[in-house]
Amino acid sequence: MECRDLLEEYATWLRENTHCEEISPGYWRVITPHQTPGGDLITLHLFDRGTEFVLTDRGGTLNQLRSRGIDVLGPRASRPRREWVDMVLESYQAEIKRGELVFHAQRDNLGQAVTSFIDAIHELLSLELTAKLRTKRFFKEEVRSFLLESNVHFIQDYRVQGRRASHTIDFAVNTRKTPALIQAASTGSRAYSTILAKLTTHAFLDLYKAGVAHTSLSLIDDEEDVWTQEALAILETGSDHVIGWSKRDHLLEVLRGGGE
Repeated sequence: MECRDLLEEYATWLRENTHCEEISPGYWRVITPHQTPGGDLITLHLFDRGTEFVLTDRGGTLNQLRSRGIDVLGPRASRPRREWVDMVLESYQAEIKRGELVFHAQRDNLGQAVTSFIDAIHELLSLELTAKLRTKRFFKEEVRSFLLESNVHFIQDYRVQGRRASHTIDFAVNTRKTPALIQAASTGSRAYSTILAKLTTHAFLDLYKAGVAHTSLSLIDDEEDVWTQEALAILETGSDHVIGWSKRDHLLEVLRGGGE
């Protein structure tokens, strides 16, 4: 097969699987063959404004992320996610207006604009995949950003000696009473959640046995439903508080209440 044949086959596939419907004069809905991570077809809305064309997703991208519990613009959005969104918008020269992804184009670059717009949607929706595959390091960065934005002073990767071993605690916060020690726990596996709970509990109990005065807090990434009842029960045996990331305001209440 020649390269030209390959390009012609791709163009034919794209033409046959792209559906365009005129909704009203100057307004078309375009259903593309490109899919979101969830398998839905990406739909574009094209408006002819006379001097330019405007492409929008009518809020579909952010709505899909929001339905997965992923906030990218609201007050609960983490700094890394906001920075990622800003980078994508700048790279593709797109913008977000009233919750909609918007792209401006001229007639002579409309085809390129449609391609760039679809790429921008894919980039933003990749947050859905990274949320599922989130590593402990990324979750720790979200926790760190949250503490900084909440004006909580902390020591990260705090080393403390237990009775049997030395432990690295993700965050140590001085409170009015005992220091609060926070372990940020994140996993995408239900099986590993039990192992992670055992490791976290072992560290906290070892510190108690060594006489280290502290309030222990297990902060779990509950964005994915991976924390089994067994894992939660194990955490509760060694933690003064087990707090889900979705209820992180309670973390601040505990810290500002002196660790109780």
